[in-house]
Amino acid sequence: MENRLFGTDAPGISVRFLLRAALTAVVAVALAVSTVQPAAAEVLAAPATSVSGTVTGAEGQPLSGGLVYLMKETAPSWSYTAYAETDANGAYRIEGAAAGTYTLRFFPVNGHVGEWWNNEAADWAAKSFELTAGAQLVGMDAQLSTGASISGTVTDTAGVVVPHATVHLYGMSSTWRWLKTVVADDAGAYSFGVIDPGTYAVKATPLPETRLVDQWWIDPTQSSTKTRFQVSRDQTVTGIDVQLPYGAQIRGTVTDQSGEPLRDAIVALSAPANIEYPKTAPTFSTRTDSEGGYSFDLLKAGEYALDVHAAEGANFLSTSSRGLIVGAGEMIAGKDFALQAGGVVSGTVTGRGGLPVAGARVRLSSKDSGGFIGEAFADENGVYRIEKVVAGSYSLYFSEPASGGMGGPGGNPDHFDQQWRDSPNSSASKYFDVAPGQHLSGMDAALIPKAAISGTVTDADGNLLSADVSLYSVKDGQLTPVIHPVRRIDGQYRINGLSAGTYTLKFAAANYLAQWWGNAREKSHAQTFEVGAGQILTGADAVLELGGSITGTVTQKDGTPVRSGFISVYKVGDDGPELFTNQLTDMDGRYLIGGLADGDYTIRFSSPFSGATFVKEWWKDSQDAEHSSIIRVVEGEASVGIDASLALDSVRVSVPVVSGTAAMGAKLTASVSRTPTSAALAYEWRADGVVIEGATDKFLTLQAEEVGKKITVRVTGSDPRYLTGAAVSEATPVVAAAKLRAETPWMSGSPTTGGTLTAHADYWTSGTTFTYEWFANGVVIAGATSASMVVKSTHAGKMISVRVTGSKPGYSSVRLASPLSSAVYLARTPTVTGTPILGSTLTANSGTWTAGSALKYQWYAAGSAIKGATSSKLKLTSAHAGKEITVRVTGSLTGYLTTARTSAPTAKTATVATPTISGAAATGVPLTAKPGKWTTHTSFTYRWYANGEAIAGATASTFTPTSAQAGKSIKVKVTGSQSGYPTVAKVSSSTKLVYRAATPKISGTAVVGSTMTVVPGKWTTGTHYSYQWYANGSPLKNATSSTLKLTRAHADKQITVRVIGGLRGYPTLPRVSSATLKVMTAGSVSVAGKAAVGSTLTADRGTWAKGTVFTYQWYANGVAVSGAKSREFTVTKSHVGKQLAVRVTGKLPGYSTIAKYSAKTKSVTK
Repeated sequence: MENRLFGTDAPGISVRFLLRAALTAVVAVALAVSTVQPAAAEVLAAPATSVSGTVTGAEGQPLSGGLVYLMKETAPSWSYTAYAETDANGAYRIEGAAAGTYTLRFFPVNGHVGEWWNNEAADWAAKSFELTAGAQLVGMDAQLSTGASISGTVTDTAGVVVPHATVHLYGMSSTWRWLKTVVADDAGAYSFGVIDPGTYAVKATPLPETRLVDQWWIDPTQSSTKTRFQVSRDQTVTGIDVQLPYGAQIRGTVTDQSGEPLRDAIVALSAPANIEYPKTAPTFSTRTDSEGGYSFDLLKAGEYALDVHAAEGANFLSTSSRGLIVGAGEMIAGKDFALQAGGVVSGTVTGRGGLPVAGARVRLSSKDSGGFIGEAFADENGVYRIEKVVAGSYSLYFSEPASGGMGGPGGNPDHFDQQWRDSPNSSASKYFDVAPGQHLSGMDAALIPKAAISGTVTDADGNLLSADVSLYSVKDGQLTPVIHPVRRIDGQYRINGLSAGTYTLKFAAANYLAQWWGNAREKSHAQTFEVGAGQILTGADAVLELGGSITGTVTQKDGTPVRSGFISVYKVGDDGPELFTNQLTDMDGRYLIGGLADGDYTIRFSSPFSGATFVKEWWKDSQDAEHSSIIRVVEGEASVGIDASLALDSVRVSVPVVSGTAAMGAKLTASVSRTPTSAALAYEWRADGVVIEGATDKFLTLQAEEVGKKITVRVTGSDPRYLTGAAVSEATPVVAAAKLRAETPWMSGSPTTGGTLTAHADYWTSGTTFTYEWFANGVVIAGATSASMVVKSTHAGKMISVRVTGSKPGYSSVRLASPLSSAVYLARTPTVTGTPILGSTLTANSGTWTAGSALKYQWYAAGSAIKGATSSKLKLTSAHAGKEITVRVTGSLTGYLTTARTSAPTAKTATVATPTISGAAATGVPLTAKPGKWTTHTSFTYRWYANGEAIAGATASTFTPTSAQAGKSIKVKVTGSQSGYPTVAKVSSSTKLVYRAATPKISGTAVVGSTMTVVPGKWTTGTHYSYQWYANGSPLKNATSSTLKLTRAHADKQITVRVIGGLRGYPTLPRVSSATLKVMTAGSVSVAGKAAVGSTLTADRGTWAKGTVFTYQWYANGVAVSGAKSREFTVTKSHVGKQLAVRVTGKLPGYSTIAKYSAKTKSVTK
């Protein structure tokens, strides 16, 4: 059940309580007029402000990992404040926001589109809610949808399916923007999902090998509104089918007039603006091949233009073709071009002294258009050449590049620009004609060189002066500046780039009197001189006389130097002061003005261009020129001590005017003017003369603290160049209090036990603080003093109301009661008993509900209702495998709100099986537990039992019985577990009694001639045996008794025996012994030689297995003869009368070691 706030028009509100007219009215009046106050509640720390809720998907499933933004109202839009991320249950909680008006934005997550609070798609439509300090808004839920979808098919214009085309989706906001791309399937079908409402366009791009071209839906131009379509919320849009046209072709050749192909010619194709190509520009080009051929492919239908240009270095004229109409899929062949040979204009450019002007720029201009159509630069010999000239009338324009040369410093050209026929005047230029393909040579130009003037400037003693030199042209007695002054610190100057004419000069240097050419003091007396074409005039020298000077220091009143102070020197004549010059003071406030002629002067001192501003004054401490003092200057002498002490000016602020109503909540405005207007203003508001903290703006919104007081404002003007100025307004009338706006509160939530009811006071004056009292059937509910209350079982059958008291400083308090709720319904959250495994039955335990309630059941698997599962029990089937099971119990009773409660989910339904045991129940035979078919990825543990008792350490999937289990039955318990599923233990059936079987052993020596005997070991009493002997693993014929006589046939082989034990009621089991060593062949040992003193006896070994190693020991009368360990033995006197014998021991790896004794000899004789 959703639980969203604020009104019945807000989605998700289960109830906005209706009035029970008579009873509600009586209770509401009683509460409003009651003078009884509830007992003071314990004061608790204010909870942190919070907003919380749950985000679910289209099927009601929780959506984890989603972002939820809390957005504060900043009219006309919203601004981000805080965010939270939903957890595994889809829940989120945002804490710590300040009081204000907010909304929520839920972002797209897990295949669902986003939305704004109250199920709105756009920010402008989002509903707002008020968040007060300490409020805890719960149930701010959102159920996101999977959004709209767009689908269609891509075909060609004939309707043939185009598979695997790339389809692009574009969205329109202020401009088009790409959103996402999919690839059509084998049937040409495509679809886009999770789409927000809006304006969209679709474009399809085919695979290159299809020879189709890309296309927008319906109309090929992106700008056309026909490509757009609207998608509403959760709409399924189909039929957005795109038909792709086939691309057109243009082919042709480029040749000269004789038909010879032109290789590497450039052919440029221009598309009109309404044809869109997947390229960066509407024009693209290609070059011709060795046969002069070119082609353009995959063109869209439309009108085109072709421009053809010869390869670089080829003198052919460009041509073009316009208005070429191309249809969809059309091939236009034979679009050929024959280029005409271009004309050529060439010549030589020379200058001063007839020398070539290297790098000269030559431009060709058309008589018809008047513009330049080609250019070239002269080589080191002054030669130029302009090619690709179309037949027509032309002129040439020649100019020299900037360089040093005679141009002097600055790199000015040494020759004048001019047009054809050596005329520097464009109006006198002449045109010439170029015929088709004509080479017009000899178009030469001799550029006119420029003149220059140079000289020195010195004082009367011949010292060079750093001077400004100004040149003026003279015509009809009028002087016109020709070039800016050229200053040279060494007293030498040069003025370049001059035309022939009449000129004069002016010379000026610091502290010296200015002088015109011919030693003239005044311009009217200046003499002139002539300069010829290209003439370099030297010796234009001047000797300057030292003038008078004025010097002094400018400081502030405290003696601080005024840096960059503005000094204006006026010459005083019969007509009053006339400005002579201006100067700035240095870092120490000093100035020096020289070059003054004899006469009377005065000075004005004023502020610098930046920094502090001072009160300007004239010499000497005068406020204007009329009252200033005169400074008499004599040439060659200095007037010193012309000092000034300036006072700082101050900002002038008018008396502030306060406008607005002096009432609580009203806004007051301070209006003021100031000089200068650049001064910054600072405001300080006061209530009854006391500064209002933080009130430093030109506006003041009156708060409760100002009620009953008079308001003034002090405005201060400041500027780094001025002293600070301030003014205070007149006081306002006493600030009046305001009235609190209030409306009847209401409750949201469900009046059922366990549910939460929340009080809402909408449309009250902003900033109102609320207190709450909750009532059940008109009786105060102890401790229920917050905005929300959890309904308890003690409230069952009672009607709930809330009384809200609003207060705010400067306002009168208001107390209002809400309408009554319906009677509280006693509802319990059901529980589910039983283990969720296939085949088991789950039972819903509804708990206690209001007496008389009709209860209905609905079972769910993974959140989806199970068809027909409407009883209190549920038999689990394979359809429920892997799913969590819940049950919803819905209670209804006349006069109460129908209420549903859903149980907590069970673990996922597990698939389990009864294990089985494979293997024979006998000692030494492994038994294996087979769990059977369980839920995939289930992990198992095992426990084995003998006659019902756990076998110590037997916890693996296999178990091998030992003699301890002989005669007992075995079973195994398998326990399956997996995250999210129940842990289930299943026990197998018991085996038959364990049969005791032993591994037989072989006794005897493995040597030819001996007898081997089998020892069966301990078996279950009453067992009957059968035997089979083996040599090297092969059964021996007729060797089925408990003994085996070894013969030469067994030599070099290993012997085993298989014993088969049988007993009624037990399994028949074979057991095989371990193999013996290989059977050894040992010979019969004898002594060769005469048993007499001095004779040598030899041990005769007989025949043994090949490779046997032997050792010997001789005996006399059965006693070993010390050291007699060789095959041969020499008889000595000590052996007389004794009988001799020998022991031969044979050893061979893998065989038994065998010792053989000879028979005794006769007694030894002398």
